[in-house]
Amino acid sequence: MNKEDFLVSGLLEKYVLGLATLEEREVVERFVKQYPDIQVELEALQQAMGDYAETQAELPPKRKKAAPSRLWWLTAPAFLALGFVSLWEYRQWGLATEQIARLSAEYATLQQRCAQTQARHEEIARLHAFVHHRHTRAVYLHGTAVSPEAIAIVYWNKEARRAFCNPGSLPAPPPGKQYQIWADVKGEMIHIGLLSHPGDDMQTIRFIDHAKSLNITLEPAGGSKHPTVELLYVNSDV
Repeated sequence: MNKEDFLVSGLLEKYVLGLATLEEREVVERFVKQYPDIQVELEALQQAMGDYAETQAELPPKRKKAAPSRLWWLTAPAFLALGFVSLWEYRQWGLATEQIARLSAEYATLQQRCAQTQARHEEIARLHAFVHHRHTRAVYLHGTAVSPEAIAIVYWNKEARRAFCNPGSLPAPPPGKQYQIWADVKGEMIHIGLLSHPGDDMQTIRFIDHAKSLNITLEPAGGSKHPTVELLYVNSDV
């Protein structure tokens, strides 16, 4: 018997009422010793039983003591049965409350995941629409002598004034380094974004007017004010 089966078996209630067999008492005591929370539950049931017994107690009558004594023995089984039912219902109510709380937490987590998934799907749909928009141009940045096999793609839309970069096959940067993308505007290299690697396939970069070329260099993490030309990995005219 595992812990969950034990908790719904009714053995705790029988133990508190004194109705458990020797074998059942040994089972209860083993679980109480093994699980502190069951010990707490046992004490709570014992307290509840004591409180219930107090509410049922009556002052002994002054006369005819023999008859009430006999009546007590006749009603004792019913009293114990009523106590057992009360404890059983109390225990089941506690278990139901715990289960409702657990299911509520699981439902909240599921709702959050669904919302995140929906948001991700909506973002993918927006990116798909942007990439296939008639004014979006795919600019392929090809590798230089530093990394001939490297390639990246920039999606450039002058009408929407938006741009995204797919790092493509850029090699993983060394520790403490990060890729930075620049736009050549009238001979001046202007920073338009830092790239995460590994990161999303489509990373937002800044659109800038009159860009003649796009260039990606390897820089210290956090970027540089000016590009390190000797670490130019990919570039292309716009």
